[in-house]
Amino acid sequence: LDGGSMEEPGFLRCKVKATIGGKLYTSAATAAFAPEKIVPFATDPEDFDAFWSAGREALAKVPVQSRLTLMPELCTELVDTYHVRIRTIGESWGGPVYVYGILNVPKQPGRYPAVLKVPGAGVRPYTGDTGLAAKGVIVLEIGIHGFPVNLPKETYDSLRTSALNGYWGFNLDDRESFYYRRVILSSIRSVDFLAAHPLWNGRDILVLGASQGGFLSIATAALDPRITALQATHPAMCDLVAPLHGRAGGWPHMFRPNWDGMPSRHATPDKIRVTSYYDTVNFARRVKVPGFYIWGYNDETCPPTSTHAAFNVITAPKTLAVELEQQHSYPEEQNLAINAWVDEVLGLK
Repeated sequence: LDGGSMEEPGFLRCKVKATIGGKLYTSAATAAFAPEKIVPFATDPEDFDAFWSAGREALAKVPVQSRLTLMPELCTELVDTYHVRIRTIGESWGGPVYVYGILNVPKQPGRYPAVLKVPGAGVRPYTGDTGLAAKGVIVLEIGIHGFPVNLPKETYDSLRTSALNGYWGFNLDDRESFYYRRVILSSIRSVDFLAAHPLWNGRDILVLGASQGGFLSIATAALDPRITALQATHPAMCDLVAPLHGRAGGWPHMFRPNWDGMPSRHATPDKIRVTSYYDTVNFARRVKVPGFYIWGYNDETCPPTSTHAAFNVITAPKTLAVELEQQHSYPEEQNLAINAWVDEVLGLK
């Protein structure tokens, strides 16, 4: 850094703190330097495709057993809403594992495009998207933790601080049992469910998500040829090893140095190797469908250096909407832009 410039592509952030009247105020401004030239540090394993092909083959051997329960309180004049349980890969306590979600289906007979909504990080209930379904779309919004998504909020609060605390690092040293293997394959199983729906138009399946969901959106589109377009907002899991090279990586920052400057305890050879099979960068290399991407320069959860590292390797048609002052947030303007993109891609009125 010299005189407010940078010798390499990246971002320069100025953070300001001030205490006025006993209250702390903070603000930030971030400048980009040739972000389109940012090159990821994430390496592409030679057996990446073989690993995920094996995962899909294992998933295919598990029957798609689904159960739909009507939720009258969430139905509207135009849309039926269901709580859905779909069998996925794996076993728990000797029994099947399921992915749960909220399904919205237009009441009017017809053939409709489908949208899979994949979730951001955390543990919470879901209510679906009757607004999008009312336009003539089958919408499935899933959770990822193998629990029903219509339980009382207190249940998820308890899980978040106990059994699922730090889930994003579970089994990080084993690529076969790392937490996100089941999650990614369950996203593909959700596509199986949508593609088998009797009202699907047989053509369009979009996948949408933000943060962790942005990562899952890119991963699902990369692995499943039935996905026809994707939308990812400030995707997580991008260029995870970048902190080992002195540059910001994406959430969940498992290799970021400790507060004292010492290397992260997660920075072991096995864990570094495993992340290469799950890094958004390596999925992005394989995306073949059009995508709409959004993030902000002031994002510290999924820093723009990391998201550009993934975006720059995408060779499929891509559109990037950058909000210079946006942090890891969801302003209404962003939602309107996403809705407009979905309407255009699906030809909705």
